[in-house]
Amino acid sequence: MRSFEIRDNYFFLNGKKISLRGLLHQQQYPKNLAYPESKDEARRIVRLLKQGGWNLIRIHIRPTTPEFLDVCDEEGMLVFEEPAIGWIVDSDRLQDRAHTEVRDMVIRDRNHPSVVMWGILNESGVRGAPDILGRTKMYWNKSDMGVQRLKPELAAAIRELDSSRVISDDSGAVTCNHYLPESIEPVRYYDCLL
Repeated sequence: MRSFEIRDNYFFLNGKKISLRGLLHQQQYPKNLAYPESKDEARRIVRLLKQGGWNLIRIHIRPTTPEFLDVCDEEGMLVFEEPAIGWIVDSDRLQDRAHTEVRDMVIRDRNHPSVVMWGILNESGVRGAPDILGRTKMYWNKSDMGVQRLKPELAAAIRELDSSRVISDDSGAVTCNHYLPESIEPVRYYDCLL
């Protein structure tokens, strides 16, 4: 069991104030690329990160495996998890795909105590960020907001399924909001790589 909360602009884990020391995990593995070869390999990775002083892993651009989350639960590693829509291209199916990815991730992983934060997008509001095909695109163009326009409704969809965790609607962008537990009110923040 764990409790994770934000009080007075600080994070508390099981009632104790903590500083989050997190890193981005690209989820690229030597033998099969997309997931750890075994639960033992996942445990080795998590233990190495903990030995390095990290206490939070941002699982980048796609959900991790349930086995990896099991290891994080067992080892006490906190997780910030994102759906597979980080650099998704605008299309007629964008809204349905984005909702499916977000819903399925939250439903599958919300019972893992290691998951303390849900992400929605990655760098979708950065000027000139590449789309999935490598083309440079201006996401700030009002006529082509793509997935940017879906951020409020995706945050609301997450909140309906899980009221207990922090939500970040975009990371590495200048158009970011986070949502505190139990809230659907966006709080603006600046999260841009310089």
